[in-house]
Amino acid sequence: MKNTSGNLNQKTLSKSFQVESIASILEVIALFGLGALAVVLHIKMKTPLHLPGHHGLEFMALLMLGRYASKKPIASTISSLGAGFMLFFPIWAGKDPFAGMIYMLPGFILDFLYYKLKENRNLLLVALVGGLSYAIIPIVRFIIMSVTGFKYGALLSGLAYPLFAFTMFGALGSLFGASLMKQIQNKIQQK
Repeated sequence: MKNTSGNLNQKTLSKSFQVESIASILEVIALFGLGALAVVLHIKMKTPLHLPGHHGLEFMALLMLGRYASKKPIASTISSLGAGFMLFFPIWAGKDPFAGMIYMLPGFILDFLYYKLKENRNLLLVALVGGLSYAIIPIVRFIIMSVTGFKYGALLSGLAYPLFAFTMFGALGSLFGASLMKQIQNKIQQK
């Protein structure tokens, strides 16, 4: 409502601000929840594939769903913070004391690289960005293993194969998440 001077009334401004604030808070909770869901799926879907990085399919799909659904520049970071938070609890992280920190990194990198793409966000490029973001995990684990002596089974025979596998699974998961979100957005726009 405008008053006689043409300005919006304070009551209208504060009501609009409250709705936007609540929506923003709910969006952050949903993004955080996507990361937490990724950890729960990782634990519940213990598949004996013996392929390093295969959980990048669901992890990066969920991160990319959140990245595409949100206009927040740090959407993936918020989701990976949800994953990292869950992994700070030993019940979820297992025997890896570094898991919480490690699984926060892909979201940071994804947000950074995603915005470097600017308007050139075709699905294959987004998949590559997702794969590179997820590939940080074996790199950091290799550094941790070299510095602390903490053993990561997949890295005992070297970094090359796990790096390749994490990149591929991360890219496939990202491609799935981005494709799914684009289809959902297209359906919404057609209505």
